[in-house]
Amino acid sequence: MTFEEIYKKWASGNTEEEKRLKETALKKDGEDSSQHFSINRIRKMNCQAELDLHSFTVDQASDAVSVFLKESYNKGLKKIRIIHGKGLHSENGVSPVKRETLLILKYSPYVRETITPPASDGGSGAEWVILKSKK
Repeated sequence: MTFEEIYKKWASGNTEEEKRLKETALKKDGEDSSQHFSINRIRKMNCQAELDLHSFTVDQASDAVSVFLKESYNKGLKKIRIIHGKGLHSENGVSPVKRETLLILKYSPYVRETITPPASDGGSGAEWVILKSKK
């Protein structure tokens, strides 16, 4: 095989080995592939629920985030979005709601990881939250 042929085969992503690896990645310990999502698949998926904290006080936001995380986890959701705002209208341009939200996310037993989404999904005024799997 020439290098060009090997490259085309690799670039097509249709080799039997790649298909087998993809199927294996979607299954875990005999679970149905619809029940298991790889972390990379979750990162790429759309958010399944959203909480908008605009106009909330810090105390209201704290309570709302805690309840939202627990309910989302209990429903078996994988990825959610929390919109906390950028704090542009706050004193010193620092959002106390954002600060509180990030603290809650950092110490929550339900959170696997957080990601700042691209600007089209809220940018620094929001967080994508990947939740841990229910045991």
